[in-house]
Amino acid sequence: MIRGSESGGDQRFHVSVAATGPLDQDIALSDFAYTASVGVDSTTTGTITMIKGAAHSVFELNGLKLKTATNNPEGVLENVTLALKKETSSPVNVSIDTDGEAIRERMDAFIAAYNEVNGLIREQTKYDETSGKAGPLQGNRTILRVQSQLRDILRTALPENPADPNAYSRLSDIGIEIQRDGGLRINDSRFELAAANPERLQALFANGGADTSLHGFARRFDTLVGQVLGVDGAISGARDSLQAREDLIQDQQDRLEQRLQDIERRLIRQYSALDSNLSKLGGAMASLNQLNSSNG
Repeated sequence: MIRGSESGGDQRFHVSVAATGPLDQDIALSDFAYTASVGVDSTTTGTITMIKGAAHSVFELNGLKLKTATNNPEGVLENVTLALKKETSSPVNVSIDTDGEAIRERMDAFIAAYNEVNGLIREQTKYDETSGKAGPLQGNRTILRVQSQLRDILRTALPENPADPNAYSRLSDIGIEIQRDGGLRINDSRFELAAANPERLQALFANGGADTSLHGFARRFDTLVGQVLGVDGAISGARDSLQAREDLIQDQQDRLEQRLQDIERRLIRQYSALDSNLSKLGGAMASLNQLNSSNG
């Protein structure tokens, strides 16, 4: 049995033979030669029978005729993979199911990312009473303000939605719980129930509009990230401020070193002058002593 590893009408193949010696009396090698015909579903040539011919799947979507080399075409509808099951002459209604696994994966990624940021801030701002050592950013106002803003976002609920009294307004509504260390964890059973309403879940995270108080949690975090990491953000401002202070301290250090060098040169000159004068004074004293000795 010979079968193609891929599907589609472009995957037709043929078998060619090349006899290099005497052929068997019962079966000729040429009997295995075969070329698939375009558009033929099954045929027999010699001893070779094609059971299923290579072909594209042909279907019509909203009046548009399409063909694909697979029964699971992608890209026909955005973020949707179709599954073509069987041939039909009557229209088929396509229902799109929510991908629960993908939603959970993204939620887990969100929680992991938040916990990573929360853990980094805690590590950089902590004070170890045992060793008496403080983190590099312990007491830093910028990072403490960012930490406070992150926690405020988690604790601030969305306003009630008159059109949907049962709409989610807090992360706790979908099973995301805040831990004592400020991190997040997900309650599996509560999230599974909440994920059964993907529209409400989407609104909780992706709500937009001009009124920022109505923004979902993902948009709130996105706004904060822009404010913190943007060109004119808090981190950039703090970095520029620290750089300016470093430059000022370096300038002061350079001026102090220059002043010390000037003092050193002045002291050397004064010492040299003093040494010279002492030498002259010593010579004069020696002359006086010699004179006194002669007069005596």
